[in-house]
Amino acid sequence: MNCRVAAVALIVSLAVLSITTEGQELRCRCIERRANFIPPKHIHDLERIPAGAHCERTEVIITMKGGRHKNMEVCVDPDAKWVKALMEFLAKKSWTTKVTSISKVTSTCRMFRMEARHYALKWDSMLMYCFAIM
Repeated sequence: MNCRVAAVALIVSLAVLSITTEGQELRCRCIERRANFIPPKHIHDLERIPAGAHCERTEVIITMKGGRHKNMEVCVDPDAKWVKALMEFLAKKSWTTKVTSISKVTSTCRMFRMEARHYALKWDSMLMYCFAIM
């Protein structure tokens, strides 16, 4: 009898635990982060996950598009100059930080070109690449 009660209690506990954590990541999604520049033409999606109970640091995840890296998620360093500039630009333009198409990234490059004076990294590789794809 005690075995049955313990088994039922365990099953109920697991059910309650799974309901309360459903849909939530309870750990950081990024194990390591890259600082190297990723050309906008390779970016399909950009997602910023703020620090919280699940992870003590802010995470920026880029989903690659096309080719052999299609749908590959790459964690980038949110403190890298080009990532900061891109996130700041998207926030300034009242766009979401979740970029859903390359057309938004390309228009971001166009806006960088027009507003390059306002950025401390005028000739950063991000801007130079953006100028090259125009």
